[in-house]
Amino acid sequence: MNIVICDSDKEYIYYLKNLILKSETVLKNPNRTLFVEFASGRALLSYIKKAKSQCDVLIMDMELSDVDIEETARVFRQKYTQAVFVCCTNICKPVDNIIKYRPFRYWYKDYDDNRMQLEVSELLGEAERVGSEPVILGHNYNRHIKLLPEEILFIECSKRGCKINICPLYVENIKYKIWNTEKKLHELYSVLSQYGFEYAHNSYIVNLRYVKKLSSVELEFVRFGQNAPVMLSVSRARKDELRKKFEEFNI
Repeated sequence: MNIVICDSDKEYIYYLKNLILKSETVLKNPNRTLFVEFASGRALLSYIKKAKSQCDVLIMDMELSDVDIEETARVFRQKYTQAVFVCCTNICKPVDNIIKYRPFRYWYKDYDDNRMQLEVSELLGEAERVGSEPVILGHNYNRHIKLLPEEILFIECSKRGCKINICPLYVENIKYKIWNTEKKLHELYSVLSQYGFEYAHNSYIVNLRYVKKLSSVELEFVRFGQNAPVMLSVSRARKDELRKKFEEFNI
């Protein structure tokens, strides 16, 4: 697990590292945890732009004075779409514009040791969960991407494989709304069925976590922001199984 920590307070970095190293998750595999530390936002931003290694966790101070926090979060999330992002702050109110870059938590620096131990445990648990999920490889011209199940709204057949439609929550960070894959729909379904994907039609599978309404002829996804809700038709042959899976998913 590669963990990046950026904070202007070096003592706080030391404190976080000790908490992480004492956690049950890390004690199981102490040699598989790598820390990268920065005391300035500029150094962090330079690292994000140039690094070729994977980043699993970023813990970043929200009060860095030498860098644009929102820009740093944007660059980070575009490069590391699956990484777990935590904001550290002394500010009572979170920075609203950072929310769209999907921080897992906001940590306040006055949390006591017991609270921080719990926070660290949940952070590492989330990083393990994300790391264990399958990734779907997509491409768009000369760009390639690894997509987690939660980043996908639905997948539809195309002439040379399938088109992956991105959930609008992630479009800004992922850049393109649709990515291509040579995988066949039944191959993708075999991987994603245990993560809430189901056939609504022979030509597409949908992510049930984003389905709001379901009838015998169509389904409606939840509304994302001000966008009109996305709707898809439901085939007669698939409607009964789809409804069963939809009800099971929402129990």
